[in-house]
Amino acid sequence: MSTSPLVSVILPSFNQQAFIKDAIESVLFQDYQNYELIISDDKSTDRTVEIIEKYEKKFPEKIIFLSNKQNLGITKNVNNAIRKSKGKYIVFMGGDDILLPNKFSNQVKTMENNPNITISYHDVSAFDNATGREIFRFSQRYPHYEGDASVVIRYGTFYSALSCMLVRSSIPIYGCDDNILICSDWVLMCETLINGGGIFKYIPEVYALYRRHENSITYKIKKYLPDEELKAIAIIKNKHPKFIEEIKRREADLYFIKFLRNISRFQLINSFTSLYNSIRLSKGFWSSPRILIREIKWRVMSIYNKIFGVIRIL
Repeated sequence: MSTSPLVSVILPSFNQQAFIKDAIESVLFQDYQNYELIISDDKSTDRTVEIIEKYEKKFPEKIIFLSNKQNLGITKNVNNAIRKSKGKYIVFMGGDDILLPNKFSNQVKTMENNPNITISYHDVSAFDNATGREIFRFSQRYPHYEGDASVVIRYGTFYSALSCMLVRSSIPIYGCDDNILICSDWVLMCETLINGGGIFKYIPEVYALYRRHENSITYKIKKYLPDEELKAIAIIKNKHPKFIEEIKRREADLYFIKFLRNISRFQLINSFTSLYNSIRLSKGFWSSPRILIREIKWRVMSIYNKIFGVIRIL
């Protein structure tokens, strides 16, 4: 498909010798072959670099390998790869993720047929690395939304970054904001939509697998997420004040999430401070309790899956 638009795959890696082979091969086995795979390794200390170099030598026309001389951290490492990209579209994946063979072809087709789409995203299956069993699908865990930048600002990370395909020309020149350690991808999505002026479009199919294991970055940072998301949304507030209403409602949701977490740990003073902030920011239209309903439904489904079993995917 040489006349089809080039897709740049951004793959940051760090100490993922057990998974990097699956990640690379899931790109190589795509049914859409006009892509470049840019792997930026953040000074791994295991066999990750050795494995990457073998694939680079075997597929030099497909793989661009960047090996950092010092550890940069996830955000700067991603930006390192973005700067080398030349595609019309960009996708992101981790060194422990797996793409299904028809991901590129279906997303490119959707976006080429709809020029008003700045970012498309799809459903993702999260699976347990130890058992190979599906834990959940993002469509079961989160509602899906479509619309312009205001929707992503209002509802936060209801998607997996692994699922997103972005128009390269709409991405900020600097890439991800490296002042943010954890939620820089969310800020990137917001600013890409603002720059592109288009929409965030959902495709209701599973085109990628997200691996859950104890060493994954998401697993390690989970407890910090509400606070880090509040830092990220403060950056959007400062740079794009026209979205102030959406920002306040998102802040209200994040404080409500902090309330739920604090109350579960019997941290009563912090709990009610967070609850007060959630109600204060809502200005009479307090929709944050819907999160509690969603969490209850999710817990019930999780218990059901543990009792009756779930789909084995690997």
